[in-house]
Amino acid sequence: MILGWLGLYFVFLIPLISFAAAAYLIKFSTFDLIRPSDKNRFSTLDGLRGYLAILVFAHHCIIWYEYLKSDNWFSPEFAVYNNIGESSIALFFMITAFLYTNKFLNTKEQKVNWWVLYRSRVARILPLYFVSHVMVVIIVLIITKATLNESVYDFIINMLSWYKFKGPTPDLNGVKNTFLINAGVNWSLYWEWIFYFSLPWISLALGFRTSLWYLILATVIVISAFNSSLLYIPPFMVGIVTAFVIRNDFLVNIFKKNILGFIAFLLLIFEVTYFYSVHGWIQSLLLGIFFITIVVNNDFFKVFKVRASQFLGTISYSIYLLHGIVLFVSFRLIIGTNVAKTFSVFEYLMLNLAIAVFIVAVSALTYKFIEYPFLKKYHTTIRK
Repeated sequence: MILGWLGLYFVFLIPLISFAAAAYLIKFSTFDLIRPSDKNRFSTLDGLRGYLAILVFAHHCIIWYEYLKSDNWFSPEFAVYNNIGESSIALFFMITAFLYTNKFLNTKEQKVNWWVLYRSRVARILPLYFVSHVMVVIIVLIITKATLNESVYDFIINMLSWYKFKGPTPDLNGVKNTFLINAGVNWSLYWEWIFYFSLPWISLALGFRTSLWYLILATVIVISAFNSSLLYIPPFMVGIVTAFVIRNDFLVNIFKKNILGFIAFLLLIFEVTYFYSVHGWIQSLLLGIFFITIVVNNDFFKVFKVRASQFLGTISYSIYLLHGIVLFVSFRLIIGTNVAKTFSVFEYLMLNLAIAVFIVAVSALTYKFIEYPFLKKYHTTIRK
């Protein structure tokens, strides 16, 4: 244990300064972010996304501090420092499962255009991931001074392996622990894709007419990709169940009560502080109660509707993919690890607050010029 309870400053101040940076960009710049229109959007979920990405960033700030001091990349010892990262990812999974199940349930036509759906997923995920991966490769070449330390074939194969999303990603050009460059965030995309390829079976269970070809293809892909781990199934299941919960007026009225919003918030605090890891049905149940109160627009969580929160939610994917790269460049290439490891907690915190502001600004740019053009062109519904 290196940080101790001082790490709580990262947990509270990094989201706060990120919110302030978003508010500043909205008020004092001409920068305007546009999302594809969707009458079925859940604005509170948009706001929640931003803070989840920021908390993953805070989680990695804490890991980086301990890595600089010990030269070992490991999960933080304190439960809250580890679980803010894991719980944030679990809530991302809940959002994905809920939104797609809800779309299915809202669709009157009992048929899905799978080609359009998967094309939209590729357009949503791959463009920015490609750019982030190019950044990783460039950093590798800078570290190795553009000297090839492995065969061209191995270099190309290892680069392409990063598009399987499955961790651990292979080292590139002999750079040990290349995954540190982006903090290994691509592993969660692997589980997102497993869920996407499970959708034909989910749609079938919901009464949709589903092509046998897509069912067979989905089965082959999921079985070949699945690594026998069930750790991340509960969050997706909670998201699916939530889509049914919001269709029950009695339950919605209960979850909309402010007192339940307060209780849900306390359960969230309990989950991230008591449990070291998010893995388990109890943890998913606690997070699920919090998640449902967000989905039904409980007034206790009005902060997620604030414009700055919506701004952070819009750029959350960029924040998620790019924050690890910015941290690596800052500590390894600009400051240097030998200097960074001498920083006090206060100095390190101030630096990370500055990095948070930079990440928000850069993510706004990558959203506008990389993400949004593809979203605008390929954003669509699941209908035929």
